[in-house]
Amino acid sequence: MPNLTLKQIANVCETVVSKAPGAFDELYWAPLCDFLAPQDYDATVTDIDNFGVVNAAHTFTAPKGFVKILDLQENTTKFTADPQGENGFGNFKVTAEAMSRTFNPKFQGFLNQERFRRGIGLVRLKNGNVMQIGSESYPAFISGGKFDSKTNQSTEIFGIEFKIEAVQPIVMRYNYPTLAITLAS
Repeated sequence: MPNLTLKQIANVCETVVSKAPGAFDELYWAPLCDFLAPQDYDATVTDIDNFGVVNAAHTFTAPKGFVKILDLQENTTKFTADPQGENGFGNFKVTAEAMSRTFNPKFQGFLNQERFRRGIGLVRLKNGNVMQIGSESYPAFISGGKFDSKTNQSTEIFGIEFKIEAVQPIVMRYNYPTLAITLAS
């Protein structure tokens, strides 16, 4: 078999549009006080592929559920899981950051209302995986609300910057589409 050259490698995926691995399409939020039974990841697993997977659906007090955060600006969404601590111990700081498309007073009010509430966030990545931010033991918080017009140019991106963040022992994946996401009615 001949060795690959740079020219050959450059032509391998020339028609494929790659998706940013940390970008997401959808973002959901629910305060812990709305849950009847929030589900954590399974503590005992027999298969390493299931480690950190939430395999039971969250249940809510009626008519509560996750609120879908609408009006996310493309190319501003980012999901990260950064290890915290030294070798041998530590947690992950799991964050979903985004910016709204416009300045929306209703959304600003939502951020002000939810700012100090403990909760759980769900993020649907572009590859289809749904990642959970926070749990009952390690809750997530919403922060932000900064409005920035960036410059005085009319073509500049602007909106309300915010993030959902938790410090938790593992990175959790919500077993979607096997489990439905309950939305508030």
